Amino acid sequence: MTSGTTVQAKFTLEGEPRELSAEWEANILRIGQEVLTNVLRHAQASEFKMLLAFDSGEIRLEMRDDGCGFDPRRRHEGFGLQGMRERAEGMGGQISIQSGEGKGTVISIALPLTIAS
Repeated sequence: MTSGTTVQAKFTLEGEPRELSAEWEANILRIGQEVLTNVLRHAQASEFKMLLAFDSGEIRLEMRDDGCGFDPRRRHEGFGLQGMRERAEGMGGQISIQSGEGKGTVISIALPLTIAS
């Protein structure tokens, strides 16, 4: 997705990957795609980092950019943030959005592995 752009993307995998249901795989992929799409469209970032970590009891997906940031409490056009929240909560997880004007953005999702299969 970043070819032909000025954004440098880095993906890191930590832990021992576990087999997930097709629904979970699709939801995690869609959340990652939505975040990266928003970075490319709105963030004016030069760097995007994604971490997928398999811990003993959870999967963590952390996505961060060094872009212009935004106020996550304000209402935003589109359904991107709401869709990510609904996907994470639908898998029993939690989403955290940290951002501020000029400070980049970090979106973290924690999903319990106990119900991932």
